[in-house]
Amino acid sequence: MVVTGLTLVLFFLASRQISGASWFVLGFIGWLAILFVLAEQSFFLKIDTLPPRLLFVLGPAILFITAMMATRWGKTFTEKASLEMLTWLHTIRFPVELLLYGLYVQGQVPERMTFTGGNLDILIGLTAPVMAYCVFTRKWISWQWLLAWNGVAVLMLLNVVIPAILAAPSVLQRIAFDQPNVAILKAPFIWLPGFVVPVVLLSHCITIARLIKSRRLTY
Repeated sequence: MVVTGLTLVLFFLASRQISGASWFVLGFIGWLAILFVLAEQSFFLKIDTLPPRLLFVLGPAILFITAMMATRWGKTFTEKASLEMLTWLHTIRFPVELLLYGLYVQGQVPERMTFTGGNLDILIGLTAPVMAYCVFTRKWISWQWLLAWNGVAVLMLLNVVIPAILAAPSVLQRIAFDQPNVAILKAPFIWLPGFVVPVVLLSHCITIARLIKSRRLTY
């Protein structure tokens, strides 16, 4: 998937000055391969299991974000990652929203997950290059604006992620029974919850933590 490749490239560009970043990317590629193989074997489509098999995707993602924000290496990454590239990374949310709409038309996700159903995350994808240009290239606006934008973007992300989980067919499903979120249980769309969303959320966490800690804009 092009979106996954772009996410991987942009995250690498944000971290290439950090020791061990290349090995980190190789780990990502290995994780993507594991998810793809499991999805191809319909591992995640067995929906009557406890715990739900989707947790095998979400659990590692949560642990990864926690480790990045709490460990020594993770804190080094937080301090040295390029905030400019992490801001550019959010442009991928525009093609993601177009992809979700296409999947909705094909009956693979509920409308609630699209821009026609209340998911406004596409606005973050559209404004990400504007923020990157105004904050880093032209330096027209302050770090407080970048911080506020990231805060709103996190809320926008949760506005689609939570319904996506509740709409996925499993014992946890609570909404969208007429057209559930089956796409994310298949390859290659399993990469959205397994890689793209965690990297997007991590990018926000890194940027917000860094701005709050330094109270200024550092590149």
